[in-house]
Amino acid sequence: YYLKKKEKSSFSPQLHLLEPWSKKSPESKDVNKAVKYAVERMNNIAKGRMLFKLVSVTSAEKQVELIFLKQINYQIDAIVKASKCPKWKNYDIKSCILDKTQLLCHFIVILNPRNSIHTLKSKKCSKLKKNG
Repeated sequence: YYLKKKEKSSFSPQLHLLEPWSKKSPESKDVNKAVKYAVERMNNIAKGRMLFKLVSVTSAEKQVELIFLKQINYQIDAIVKASKCPKWKNYDIKSCILDKTQLLCHFIVILNPRNSIHTLKSKKCSKLKKNG
C-alpha cells in the first residue's frame, strides 16, 4: 500500500492510503465512463477545430483510496481519432466521419464515488505512426 500526503491546510495534513494499481478490463463499465469523460474533456480543452472520437481502450488500471474512499484513480491508454466534425457545430460524435489522424492518449481520471463526479487529472497524447 502507498501513503500519499495531501495537505488541506498548513495545519492539518491528511494521509491517503492507496491500494496498488490493478489491471482493469478495458471493456468494464467504470473504465468506459472514465474514458468517455476524458475524451469529452479533451474535446472541450483541445485547441484544434475538430472533435476527437474514442476508437478503443488499449489498457486500464484502477487505484482506490482505502481510508475514506474519497477517490478512485484510473490510468487509461486509449486510441482516439480526429473527426471531420467541427467543434462549433452541435454534432453527435457517433455520426462523425473519422480522419486518418490517430492518437495514443494516456489519461488519468479521478472519480469521486460520493457524488459520481469525474475529473481529468492529466492527458498526454502522441500521434501513432502509420504502418508501412
